[in-house]
Amino acid sequence: MYVVNLIIEMEKLIGVVLCGGKSSRMGRDKGLILMNGKPWAMICAEKLQELGLRVLVSINDSQKEEYSKYFPLNALVMDNWTESGPIGGILTVHKQFQTSDLLVLACDLVDMDISTLRVLVNKYTTKPYFHFYAFHNGRFWEPLCCIYTGRVLQGIPVLARSLQDVLGSGNALKIPVQNAGCFKNYNRLDLCSNNFQINI
Repeated sequence: MYVVNLIIEMEKLIGVVLCGGKSSRMGRDKGLILMNGKPWAMICAEKLQELGLRVLVSINDSQKEEYSKYFPLNALVMDNWTESGPIGGILTVHKQFQTSDLLVLACDLVDMDISTLRVLVNKYTTKPYFHFYAFHNGRFWEPLCCIYTGRVLQGIPVLARSLQDVLGSGNALKIPVQNAGCFKNYNRLDLCSNNFQINI
């Protein structure tokens, strides 16, 4: 019975790479920065695919042309609420896949390792009574590597103040961060290593 339930839960779970932000501090589209010849968005998508998930990429309309060079069009989801930050991207995907749960990964979390993602998925499959599954670093939630269940996303307003508030006020499983380096996000060019190439 456990194996059957596990398969059902994994069939409900979709991976989502969030790329639709303005990247104003970076000054470039973060999802298209290259590392070892691959865009960050593709690197993150491959991590989610390694878990056996179907993967979607959340972008805004202006990114469609460039991202279609790396992803099939049916994997790209256009953000309906570009001014709402990551909440808008998550809710746009949810609107199209309302019965699915979403494992969200921001495109700049390129240091995320597969073992950390597997911890997240394991909690999701073995503790099905939570609405959110999120890492917590002792001070803050890590909302951009998190599982959001479809049954609760429908009740989140697009104008919610922040994902920190959503997780803090919801039925969220708090998973201690074991490897803080996985959650390093890159918001400025000067924080990027020499292994990263900037598409101009």
